[in-house]
Amino acid sequence: MTPVQGTVTLIFGAVFLLACGLLPYVRDFRARRAQATTQNGAAGG
Repeated sequence: MTPVQGTVTLIFGAVFLLACGLLPYVRDFRARRAQATTQNGAAGG
């Protein structure tokens, strides 16, 4: 594995872990925005 490949793999790994860690917060944030726009909960969560 070349240094460039190692660096790219490391960056992708970090981004992947970060995305997995933030995913629940993002989904919760989007769900709250959906509830704010449609008070009936038509989005269906």
